[in-house]
Amino acid sequence: MPFSEVMTDTVSLIKKDGDRVDNIKACVQSKQILIMRSDILIETGDLIQRKMSNGGEEIYEVIDPRFNEKVLDFPAHYQITHRKLGLPEAKRVIQNITYNHTVNVHGDNQGIASVGDNNINNNSEFNQKFSQLIQEIQRTDIKNGKQIVQDLNERKEDKEALQSYLGTLLTKGSEVATLVSTIGALLGMLG
Repeated sequence: MPFSEVMTDTVSLIKKDGDRVDNIKACVQSKQILIMRSDILIETGDLIQRKMSNGGEEIYEVIDPRFNEKVLDFPAHYQITHRKLGLPEAKRVIQNITYNHTVNVHGDNQGIASVGDNNINNNSEFNQKFSQLIQEIQRTDIKNGKQIVQDLNERKEDKEALQSYLGTLLTKGSEVATLVSTIGALLGMLG
């Protein structure tokens, strides 16, 4: 049987530095994840995000990436020992990765370009990220997506109301899983 036949899962690799590699074919098992690729670097602490055909999502933390070189007809591959994260923990970890990535992008001394009390709409980086979130909601099949967009636009002028609403969105679980990093970035800016 060719190895491609057992690679029935599609996963994304979320690196600790915020970089992301999508559309990785894998075989996710209860104790291991098998990835038949040698062109990516998977390290301890990285996250594997699995999107399931039923719309659900699972997040795994890499405990031991164990890379194996090619031997005879067996290609180079990863046999990853993982720990499945619960949804609240996964949100926290992803938000932390997003926060750290934003800090690193802007320089350690500058921190996140935060949105002050009076200049929410004057911050171009915030407006760009806010627009990105609206577009992501409109592209996906999120339940009550139109209402969420309307609620976000109504709260955009009020920093505290927007911050509270974004926090509430994170509690919707797998329904908003594809938006977690964008929401986390906005919360970091509002923080």
